Formats: sequence, structure tokens, C-alpha cells
Amino acid sequence: MGVPGHDERDAAFAQKYAIPVRRWLRGGRRSAAKPPADGRRYSGYGILGNSGKYDGLDYARAVDAIAADSRARLR
Repeated sequence: MGVPGHDERDAAFAQKYAIPVRRWLRGGRRSAAKPPADGRRYSGYGILGNSGKYDGLDYARAVDAIAADSRARLR
């Protein structure tokens, strides 16, 4: 999947290989794993950021908007 800011296994891989982590979720709940130095790793539902036109959408609205855009591209 490749979401090192929000998935424990991906975060461990990124940390091991010094890969920069770009976070795209704000809020949600704190991850059970030890957070990175900035303490901002989250999992669960939250608000999108670093996601272009989907910035500021909560989980449900983001899923609906992305699905609608995907369907429109298939037409």
C-alpha cells in the first residue's frame, strides 16, 4: 500500500531505509506503535491533507468524492 505516515509496517520500512514520510491524514486516533519523532502518526478515520482537491474532506466524503471521480473517468 505504501502509507508510511499512517501504517506501522510501512513506517518501519521507511524509517529503516530513510525514506521521507509525507502525511495525508489529520486527526483519527493515535497509532499503537511508537510514533515518529514528530509524534504525528495516526490511523483510522480523519481529515485528508496533502491530497490535492480532496484536502479537508473527512473519510466518508473523501471516499465518495474519489469514487465519483473514478467513475467519471471511466465514462
